[in-house]
Amino acid sequence: MSKKIGLILTIGLATEPSIKRINHLKPDFVYFIHSKKSKENALFIIEETNITNYDFKVLDDYESVDDSFIKSLECITELQEEDYEVIGDFTVGTKPM
Repeated sequence: MSKKIGLILTIGLATEPSIKRINHLKPDFVYFIHSKKSKENALFIIEETNITNYDFKVLDDYESVDDSFIKSLECITELQEEDYEVIGDFTVGTKPM
């Protein structure tokens, strides 16, 4: 039996790469790391992919490497605790993300 897949996505302005990634991987859970401004894009991705098992991590400062690192580490830790195979896709988002 294969492990459950947990996907971590950073969200910026582009949505198509994240939609393609979700449709390709078909993860069991998705974490969206986003700024307050880019949450609408995360909601659009959810709508387009029909995923039902997801959560959000909001960055206080989307230009902060430290904030992005801390939020990413939180996602990884939480997914590992739930026995997910963790996959990160940081294709979309700001450079610090």
